[in-house]
Amino acid sequence: MKILKLFFLLITLNAILYAQDAEGYELSAILFHGNRNIATSELENVVQSKETPGWFLKFLHSIYENIGRPPSYFDTALIPIDVEALKNYYRDNGFFEIKVIPDYYLLPGNEKYEILYTVIEGERYIVEDFKIKGLEKLPQEIKDVAYSNLSLKVGQEYNKEIIENNKDKILTALLDNGYVFAAQNTPEILIDTSKNTVLPKISFRTGKRYQIGDIQVNRSGPGKDDVDDNLLRRLVGIKTGDYYSNENINKGQIRLYRTNLFSSVLVNAALADTSGYEVPLIINGDIGKMHELSPELILNNQSSTFNFGLGLSYTKKNFLGDARNFTVGSSFAFQDIFNIDYGNITKFLALNDTTMLGYLDLRVSIDQPYLLGKLIRTKWELYSTINKQKEYKSTSYGSKISLDFDLPKWVYFNSFQLYFDLDMSKYRFHSSYIKDLIQDLISTEIPQSAFDSLYTNLSSRSNRDYTTSVIGVELSTNKTDNLLFPHKGYTLSVTLEEANLLPYLVNEVIDIGLKPKAQFYKINSQATWFPVVWKNKESAFGMKIRVGYMQAYHGSASDIPFNSRFTAGGSNSIRGWRARELNPQVPLSIYDISVQNFLNIFLNKLPVGGTFLIEGSVESRNRLIGPFGSAYFVDFGNTWNSYQQFRFDEVAVAVGFGLRFYSSFAPIRLDFGFKGYDPADKKTLIDKFKHSPFFDNIEFHLGIGEAF
Repeated sequence: MKILKLFFLLITLNAILYAQDAEGYELSAILFHGNRNIATSELENVVQSKETPGWFLKFLHSIYENIGRPPSYFDTALIPIDVEALKNYYRDNGFFEIKVIPDYYLLPGNEKYEILYTVIEGERYIVEDFKIKGLEKLPQEIKDVAYSNLSLKVGQEYNKEIIENNKDKILTALLDNGYVFAAQNTPEILIDTSKNTVLPKISFRTGKRYQIGDIQVNRSGPGKDDVDDNLLRRLVGIKTGDYYSNENINKGQIRLYRTNLFSSVLVNAALADTSGYEVPLIINGDIGKMHELSPELILNNQSSTFNFGLGLSYTKKNFLGDARNFTVGSSFAFQDIFNIDYGNITKFLALNDTTMLGYLDLRVSIDQPYLLGKLIRTKWELYSTINKQKEYKSTSYGSKISLDFDLPKWVYFNSFQLYFDLDMSKYRFHSSYIKDLIQDLISTEIPQSAFDSLYTNLSSRSNRDYTTSVIGVELSTNKTDNLLFPHKGYTLSVTLEEANLLPYLVNEVIDIGLKPKAQFYKINSQATWFPVVWKNKESAFGMKIRVGYMQAYHGSASDIPFNSRFTAGGSNSIRGWRARELNPQVPLSIYDISVQNFLNIFLNKLPVGGTFLIEGSVESRNRLIGPFGSAYFVDFGNTWNSYQQFRFDEVAVAVGFGLRFYSSFAPIRLDFGFKGYDPADKKTLIDKFKHSPFFDNIEFHLGIGEAF
């Protein structure tokens, strides 16, 4: 028996030794010493050697190869490759005297290796001057475009990426101004070791300047006979004789896609067929059917709360020609899907039902790419919407016209929209909400007749009817490096609105019965910034600040419609609170109510929103395994009835974390928000956990797309 045990022991030891011979030793750690100017996390992405993952990731990978990570093994053949890669990376960042000394050793006891790279960086070289060659004979206006927005400056620290970016900017300017065959030479970098400076030289071959020649159209698909060639040429917006431009060709293809006429479309230049400095342009379009019935699964974060529902729309394409689309659609969506009583869906339209929250929408629209012969995307729509919240039910109907202008590339803002909206809304508060508030405000029992009288009084005074005419303009720019997962850059948007001046002026001339109670203006601005905090592309750090302000310049602020006011809280706002849960604590002072004191208190408790908003977020996003990721965030902000009523101790703070699934179309997120500081009771998160259960202090938010 002992001989048999010894035999199996020898077999086991032999298998272990064979595995070590076959696979080698795992690489436990890659260490860097002396890297004062470049972060370790950045250098880890440069080397080919990789640290072996923890046991859990290896276990997941052993189950299924597309998740987790396999073990990483020590390989001496990679060390000289890593050393050279580190040197090249340092040189690309201006450290031309870089030295890298490798060392490695076997850890005692656990049969794993560590590698240590000692870095002697030396001095960082700066740009003494730079020269751009090959553009001397170009027209001055082309040179002005090519040299504009260059980020290469004399005296800055040398960085190869900046050289490449500036080279690409100049080449793009050439390709957008007729120089079809423009090319770039490899930059020369002259190094002066005596002064620790570099002199970059960037040279180009421009070639001849070309114009657009014949514009050919190839149509295919079931709808090819319903659209003519001239319409497609007009939509592209490029004419024979225009100078060749990559940008204009790309924008023309986007315009064609936006018409919704095509299953596929491609606009390209036939560079092989150039003749006489002219380039033929070819439009290849596969045109779909002109009638389309589209079911829709609704998953969105409208009004800072997750909505889930269904929709159905019918579209007549090329309606009356000119690529105009006529659409009739209806949709409904439920909010707060975790608390819905799905057995009572038929009660959704009932006035006093509060178990089903969400909206029902009916909409008719006409969308066209032209206005008065100009390439101004225009949309006109009629709508009717029923919206149910836990406090009230609103019914709105109206009309909106939107004009989306196509801006040139050199304009700072890359989106400009002008719109006009006429909206008529009715708000009716639920009887259960009113009765609960009366009970909360009266500590002792009162006769039923007195209760009924108070309820009747409050019901009639709480209802609101609004007619609102809004003229607005929205400007925005996006300077991030990625739309779905920005790692660096920033965005900026500004919305300006004026409400009710037009019907007021019309009513002064002709009594149309739409004289509004209040005229007001509204400013809403938001900025996001993604500084490069994490060096790897799998992580991002972002910050958001939003400021909103509105003022009634005629009439009283109490007559500003509920749906125009600012509220905070929700999945795209301050995530420790539910949607629209944060409202001003200081009441609007212009209510003209001469009844019992508690009636004033009741009206002050209405969730009407505020006229001043500050809101911000700080968030770290990290991809973990494959499409899965995580986020950690701090949100802050609140609403007030005036910027003069702002107080720091009324700024709500939420902290939390989230899970992410990065699908091909948009991130899907689940966030867990906690009230870090609640201005309603002045308690911190620690205080709340001491006096209430865990799940009473957390909010769950399901969302599509990032919070900002």
